[in-house]
Amino acid sequence: MIKVEIKNKATQIITHSTRFDTQELADEWISSQRSKGEICPWGRPAWTEQIPILDENGDPLLDENGEPTYNYTNHADEFTIIQTDISQQVALKNAKQTYLAHKSFGQDLAADFAVENAALGITVQESQTLVTTLSGVLSSLSNGFLETAIAESKGIAVEDYDGVYISETRLLLYVNRIEEYLGITASGTL
Repeated sequence: MIKVEIKNKATQIITHSTRFDTQELADEWISSQRSKGEICPWGRPAWTEQIPILDENGDPLLDENGEPTYNYTNHADEFTIIQTDISQQVALKNAKQTYLAHKSFGQDLAADFAVENAALGITVQESQTLVTTLSGVLSSLSNGFLETAIAESKGIAVEDYDGVYISETRLLLYVNRIEEYLGITASGTL
């Protein structure tokens, strides 16, 4: 990902900024900007000054749609082009957004599990045992490590199943919800 900025040399103000997926696309855009008469995404060459056309009374001259009309003055020598490879920043931003989405999903899933347990009438003692048994799963979910939560769920020993709060059917249901969210094939068994 390439960010291209047009900066006024005198004022040091960035007058335009846009992004391109590849260096080739950025170079093509810059070349088109240098060609007199080419129009940029903002509707005019990036280094032109937009000057309103005035009527004899000094009021803006309007076109057939009632919009002001303009002349453009080329000031290409007063601007500089800055190109920056922002691929890493974009990748990090996307990775962070994915992580936060996974974390939110995991926390919601853990909350669903807790609400279901409450509806099933879990006691304080049962809750303490449940938290101990599922500590790896719950920690992974609350931190957004969904693949780890799947592995932790599949690693719970059968002897730790209580048949109500922790069962293969119930754990598999939650594992399948995570797999569906991640877009991976659903497990048939733990």
